[in-house]
Amino acid sequence: RRRRTPIDMAMNMFRLMGDVSHQIAIVILTLHLYQAKNARGISIKTQELRLLVFSTRYLDLFTTFYSTYNSIVKVYYLVAAIGILVMCKTNPIKRL
Repeated sequence: RRRRTPIDMAMNMFRLMGDVSHQIAIVILTLHLYQAKNARGISIKTQELRLLVFSTRYLDLFTTFYSTYNSIVKVYYLVAAIGILVMCKTNPIKRL
């Protein structure tokens, strides 16, 4: 296996744009859950699958260090996925 060089790990503009848009989406979803005080329209099963995907996708966080940015973003995504799932499960769906 080829060792990664600093050029391979350099920030890519498209990756940065993807990370920023993902973080904005997480903030918007979190604000929606907080303001609405319910999880209407948000699938809890989808959020559980999202947490499962991020948990398995970022297992290398504990074995390989790529960069501080990479580690911070991975931890942020995991914590955000857990927080969103907790908010969905603790905010009951209010019926009109």
